[in-house]
Amino acid sequence: MEYISIICWVLAAVCNAVMDTLADRPHFERSIFSNLNPEFWLKTESWDNKYKDIDGDGEGDVEAGLRFKGPLGFLNNLFDAWHIFQSAMVVLIVCAIVFFPYSFSLCISKTREWVNILGWILLFGFTWNITFMACYASIFQRKLS
Repeated sequence: MEYISIICWVLAAVCNAVMDTLADRPHFERSIFSNLNPEFWLKTESWDNKYKDIDGDGEGDVEAGLRFKGPLGFLNNLFDAWHIFQSAMVVLIVCAIVFFPYSFSLCISKTREWVNILGWILLFGFTWNITFMACYASIFQRKLS
């Protein structure tokens, strides 16, 4: 349980990298996701999956409204990959915050709390940025020959 906060934080950064990779056609087509169905994976194609289809063309229509409303409204985020990863990122960030007090006891300074706060900001910021860039710029990109 000691590292659960930072693990959640790293996984949230991975979700963010997936979101950016799926956000537009040029990034999607150069990614490891490009062989997957763009109607689910590519944000610019899949965003309308959460809306009802009123004209029968297979595409959701904003005018028709969301498929689910009220307490079940969260289910609308399960119809495309971008929103699934966005929801997962938010949940993981919340978990990182909730589990933080149980995860670490790093104390750089016993007398200056601001030094500890700055240390945590730098550690979590560095961890997010390194994880995001490793995934977005390397892991999720296909090697072009």
